[in-house]
Amino acid sequence: MPVAAVSSKTLPPLVDTRETALYVRVSDDEQAEEGYSIPEQTDFLIQWAHLQKIKNFKVYVDDGYTGKNMNRPDFQKILHGIESGSIGMVVTKKLNRLSRNLIDTLWFVLELCVNHNCRYKSATEDHDTSTPSGLAFFQIMATFAEYTSNQISYDVKATMTKIFEDDPRRSLGQTAFGFASNDEKLLVINEREAATIRKMWEFYAEGYGYRGVAMRLNDLTPDEFAGRRNGQPWQSEIVKAMINNPIYIGKRLRNQRYKDRHGKGYYRPMEEWVFKDLPEELIIIKDEEVAQKVLQRLGIKKKVGRKTAGKSIFSGLLVCGHCGSKMYSWNRFGKRSYICGNYRVSGGCFCHWINQDTLIEKLDTEMKFLPDMIRSNPEKTIVNASTKNDQKRRNLEAELAKVEGKFHRQWEAYQAGVVSLEQLQKAKAAAEKEKECLRKEIDSMDIEKPVTKQEILNALQNSYEQFRKALEMQPSDGYAEVVNVALKKFLKSIEIRDKEIHSLSFQSISI
Repeated sequence: MPVAAVSSKTLPPLVDTRETALYVRVSDDEQAEEGYSIPEQTDFLIQWAHLQKIKNFKVYVDDGYTGKNMNRPDFQKILHGIESGSIGMVVTKKLNRLSRNLIDTLWFVLELCVNHNCRYKSATEDHDTSTPSGLAFFQIMATFAEYTSNQISYDVKATMTKIFEDDPRRSLGQTAFGFASNDEKLLVINEREAATIRKMWEFYAEGYGYRGVAMRLNDLTPDEFAGRRNGQPWQSEIVKAMINNPIYIGKRLRNQRYKDRHGKGYYRPMEEWVFKDLPEELIIIKDEEVAQKVLQRLGIKKKVGRKTAGKSIFSGLLVCGHCGSKMYSWNRFGKRSYICGNYRVSGGCFCHWINQDTLIEKLDTEMKFLPDMIRSNPEKTIVNASTKNDQKRRNLEAELAKVEGKFHRQWEAYQAGVVSLEQLQKAKAAAEKEKECLRKEIDSMDIEKPVTKQEILNALQNSYEQFRKALEMQPSDGYAEVVNVALKKFLKSIEIRDKEIHSLSFQSISI
């Protein structure tokens, strides 16, 4: 495919010596579209940079990433570069290479780039956002880019659904572990990976948990059994996903999940899921006894569920003193305990835990020594204690930011030709007067009141007494959440090492 001609129209001379980012993107859906290949875009932009006499440039490439959101590795590097001041201009071949989301596009060009003195340029389109007509045209193009993305997505999903319904053997994108795609784009069994899947299900049928299965899979000889495709060790979450995947017992599933505009995934209601039976030769788990034991265990787990267990008292507070990972709630022999998350997920660190009742007793002991801790090292006990005026000051600063934001919107409206220069000047005068009043009130506040060690001690002890009162409540729905909130009012984290409290990190307390 011939490279498109590069426009000979040059930009005004650049005095900015910062890096120019040449951004190239193509999604899986666009691979076949003319002019959207990675090499074609790259060659075009490099030629453009040479023509503009730009020497300090770097090519950023996101291959196979959608433009619907900004969750793209090299695009994130560009965002950080703009914020840090190292990137002075961003160039794409077309606007739709930057983004196919209207809100993201407007935020990038009109807010991020403007606030950090960075230029954006589409090499084949002329967008001058400094004039009302140019801004309107830019918004129209951004809207059309989003429409095109939505239409492509709709067409691809409709096509994939039709292919799935006509023949569930068809390979749709990346194949599940245990399968491969042949020349006809049909699923076939990868025998070496399938052997690992069978072993995984056998371990689970024998009674091992997800972590236990992961540890045993990591001990298997690589000559007989396949490891993970990315070369990483097996982990409990990966094992859980494969144990719960119905494809291994001959049921192929589609329309289970969807993503929002930020790329975050969600499960659809179960009644919307679509199942199709695979032929006998594509069923990996054919041992009826193993399949029944696994399904029985999964059924039992679904009855228990996470909601039954409820939130734990120390949720989000405990840290392993050996490896730094979070510690998670664990029902050990019917008693609430907390275990190292690294060990629980992948078998890292080592198996150690602390019982909840024991932890409360040790916390009581630690709090008895609180006066000595504050007297000897108040900086370590509490980072900064705020005065009673602190909240009022924050409220005033928030009001100041609102006033500035209101005028910024007036300025954007003036640029778009919505308000006149006279209206803009009146809005500016009113905003300046309001900001002056707020600044005077903030400056007049007495925010330098010294805080004594005794005040710190009293505030912490009062918060701890509130926690003890919550702890003595009759257990009921929401009991653990109430106690957890009381704890987090004065504690940031508790470091556990060898079943002992190694250190406490306190919250900032209002005096």
